[in-house]
Amino acid sequence: MLGEDETTQSTAPPTSEGDNLSGNEEKIESTQNIDFFSLFSAVENFVFSIEKRRKIKKEVLSTNTRRKNGARMMREFHNRKKCFSLYSGSTLLSSSLVVTKSHYFVRLLRYPEMLMLILVLSFLSNSSVNVVVAGMTVLPRHCGGSVRHVHLAVGPDPSTSMIVSFASISSQFLDKLPVGPPVGGVRIGTQPDQLSTVYMENDNAEDGESTYHCYNITTLSRGLSNDPSNSKSTVYWSPYYHHVVITGLKPSTTYYYQPVVQPNQPAFERIYGPYLYMPSLRGSSTNQQVSTTQRENISSLSNQTEEGFRRRYNKRQRRRRLIAWGPYNGSELQCPSPSKIRMFRTAPVPSTVSATFAILGDLGQFPHSQQTMERLLHSKHEIDAAILAGDIAYTGSDHRRWDTFFDFFDDYMAFETIPLQICPGNHDIDKYETSDRIFLAYQYRFRMPQVQPAQLGVFDGPSGSLNMDQPPYPLPYEYGNSYYSWKYAGAHFIMVNAYASMEMGSMQRRFINKELQKVKREITPWVIVVIHTPLYNTFGLHLKDPQIIAAKENLEPLFVEYNVNIVFSGHIHAYSRSYPVAMNHVNEKGPVHITVGAGGRKCEAPFGKRVPEDWVAVRDATMYGFGMFRIHNATTAEWDWIHTSATDDDRDYNQLKDFPDVHLAAGPPNDHVYIANQYYL
Repeated sequence: MLGEDETTQSTAPPTSEGDNLSGNEEKIESTQNIDFFSLFSAVENFVFSIEKRRKIKKEVLSTNTRRKNGARMMREFHNRKKCFSLYSGSTLLSSSLVVTKSHYFVRLLRYPEMLMLILVLSFLSNSSVNVVVAGMTVLPRHCGGSVRHVHLAVGPDPSTSMIVSFASISSQFLDKLPVGPPVGGVRIGTQPDQLSTVYMENDNAEDGESTYHCYNITTLSRGLSNDPSNSKSTVYWSPYYHHVVITGLKPSTTYYYQPVVQPNQPAFERIYGPYLYMPSLRGSSTNQQVSTTQRENISSLSNQTEEGFRRRYNKRQRRRRLIAWGPYNGSELQCPSPSKIRMFRTAPVPSTVSATFAILGDLGQFPHSQQTMERLLHSKHEIDAAILAGDIAYTGSDHRRWDTFFDFFDDYMAFETIPLQICPGNHDIDKYETSDRIFLAYQYRFRMPQVQPAQLGVFDGPSGSLNMDQPPYPLPYEYGNSYYSWKYAGAHFIMVNAYASMEMGSMQRRFINKELQKVKREITPWVIVVIHTPLYNTFGLHLKDPQIIAAKENLEPLFVEYNVNIVFSGHIHAYSRSYPVAMNHVNEKGPVHITVGAGGRKCEAPFGKRVPEDWVAVRDATMYGFGMFRIHNATTAEWDWIHTSATDDDRDYNQLKDFPDVHLAAGPPNDHVYIANQYYL
């Protein structure tokens, strides 16, 4: 896996018009050039050493058969899914270099942690070949500007509204769109063949915020060197993100929907006639039906878009490309069909108490992330909504990895059916070393049921890279997706930003205090808080984070006073559950604190103490997983921690900080417990 704070310094050759790299990146800059066939000779020596080690029959590669046999060996190595380091004498050859000859691009990158190397050899006549190795940023899919990255969030009233978010064309080509940004919409109905209502986004929203979002950011690309003198500026352009708020729905009802992207309104009207339904973000009291002719026009446009992206995809398929094990790689998989019809179900009426929620933390886009999502998909039909407690994509401040993360979501199709609610983590700050802008992707790519439009400031501190493991506190980010609340069935959720100010008198603390005062237990008997940093931490990491100290000092008294039932957190890559606890003492009226940071990022947090604190019920860092929180009635809920995979080294014991030779017992295979509502005790 990549290191948590690694920013991959690499530049890929341009591939298509959908690339998010600026057009001035015509060639890969290399810090070292060697002869192409000299590299093959070095690879020969490497292959022979591996064959000897594994007792594989040696083959002597002649100059005339290198291409054919090299491709065959690469397929064999890929099937073995192994990573090796390449040495020649005492010289490590896995250092960064680029070899360029004609249409061939060979890139050898390294993991700074493990110095792992995968050599990828491929040959295609008259075509480009990208050779990519462990540690390189995986490039996102290019879908010709069609609908992708579809995900849901609950609306202002989850029983009658839903927010549909999705991406379209890259904002890099805005100057090529003579009629302005594209307009997103959603066709919706209660039957898949009767999507008779169309909701369109409106950038003159009543809350003052545009419903489509895009951004660009300038960063330094140092090629394959850490030498600042070898740096050059590059620009990342995000796709357009469209957030359509659908209102006027019926509770506990299944709806089918199809996101669509059209040119802006004036141009569309000239071609197809006026929009049929153009509500504000707060909805409209009237719905108009879509005529048969207009449905045919929309369908025709979708089919044209689908045909276009199929052509682009098939062209890219002819360029054989192999990407090594590392971040999730869906670049060679199919783009979502722009004509795909999806579905969701609205929340029940508020008087209904029972509901089931999936709780994840620190997911990322790693092999264990895939296993977590596979298991979640297995249970998706019983999940009403999902919560991701921060550290969402682990981009290493490379915004292309936000695109690959949503490619990951496109392939594991859970959150186009289940609403996903998020709160920010430290790895969602995304500050570039050349920019003072923060939380851009987190704010622009998602749309939560916000209280007010975002007040997103800039980082006011030293220039340069920001240590995401120890970010400063507080950061200027109020409202928007930063912190908000939402209700679903019998639960009242408060989503907290641990990196915005939580001090006495701060906007966030005033919001939390006011929200807790508004709780009506007869309607929402369960009060849940989600914050990335855990207030109670039995592990030996992040014990002195200023965010945790601030939350303990300023928020815990509120949680205890208003009988918050559960506080879900991430941040620590492990799992733990406390007994009901208040101000460091076990108290049946206090909240239960549950850390769910083992969603995908490396699960290896050591215990802080050999003997756990009195308030610790369960702790473990040997298994990845996620939780299922089921509310049965006003007084009883059920918690189930579901293990999804073991650690990379199949470690079956826990570690103790500063004592690597001490092995402590692993936690239970699954943690299952019933929780009594503290408010009624």
